[in-house]
Amino acid sequence: GYPVLADSPIGTCYLPNLIIFYLLPTPIAFNLHYLFIFLTAAVGMYLLCRNFNLSKISSTYAALAYAFSGFFIARIIHTSFIQVASFLPFIFLILLKYQDKKKNIYLLLFSLLVSQLIFAGYLQGLIYSLISAFIFLLFYVKTKTEFTKLFLPILVSTIFGTILAAAQILPTLELVNFSTRDQGLGGELFSNSGSVKILLMFLHPFIFGNISKEFIPTSANIGYYWENIAFSGTLTPALALSSLLILRKKKVI
Repeated sequence: GYPVLADSPIGTCYLPNLIIFYLLPTPIAFNLHYLFIFLTAAVGMYLLCRNFNLSKISSTYAALAYAFSGFFIARIIHTSFIQVASFLPFIFLILLKYQDKKKNIYLLLFSLLVSQLIFAGYLQGLIYSLISAFIFLLFYVKTKTEFTKLFLPILVSTIFGTILAAAQILPTLELVNFSTRDQGLGGELFSNSGSVKILLMFLHPFIFGNISKEFIPTSANIGYYWENIAFSGTLTPALALSSLLILRKKKVI
């Protein structure tokens, strides 16, 4: 049989998957779970921006910009990737709430969130998110003493969340021993990662062909399309550059 529990990207124990795919027919559930991903990303970013006292208009703009950003669109084929990314704003929001209120309920929520994101099946994304959150807190809090006081409870909360996800972690570790990946990933998978051609796809993802309509010729030499694709468009880097040029002290752009 198929290792349903062990193959983590399936997201068998991920709560939204369990609810949506249990209650609804598969075609409807499949589309609805994508809607849930984009809605979660938008709501999370909106709440995070409001926590920073940004206006409703600014928060709405940031929410839409994040939820429909290039990462989500380019990675839409990798469901577990964008499921984890959709909860990134909530990771920051919960940690900020704990830093402000010092209530244990936020640590419990954080543990539950960590466990669910492990169940979602993209462990690397969760690790990147946690590292980013800890680095953010390091610069956000006023003193190193305050950071030290925050670090230990959050670390314990993270470990507890990992234990809650043991039903996913243990079968996956067992499966690794029977997988070709136990020796690591082959170099050919990311052989062109970071090349000029891949960087051009940030601006134009179909510059070498539209994979949804045709096969991309091997002469393009871009490797695995979905593993290397990234997309920002031209407007996003243009706005980012302009913000650096007009940014002023104590202004938010």
